[in-house]
Amino acid sequence: MVILLSLFQAPPYASWNGDPLGYQIWYGIRDLVEQDEIYYEQVTVNYRFSQVLLSDLQQNTSYVIKMRAYNVLGNGPFSDTMETFTQKMGEAILSIFYD
Repeated sequence: MVILLSLFQAPPYASWNGDPLGYQIWYGIRDLVEQDEIYYEQVTVNYRFSQVLLSDLQQNTSYVIKMRAYNVLGNGPFSDTMETFTQKMGEAILSIFYD
């Protein structure tokens, strides 16, 4: 099994538009033929968490990850997109979102 641990921190308080309820982490594989086509899956975590473990990923594969906070008013803007490459099974990789 290939896993990816993604760490992040809340946006600066001054940019909040209400109290956060959680974060949506979107991740997907970049299509090798159509480079702009990315088929995302989504994981939602509670606002109290600052990390997510993505599992059952393919080894030796390029993944694109982006995230956004949400609250009762709706979704915030997406973070910058980060691209990372999974390793062979048994090798660790870590992605970090910090602004």
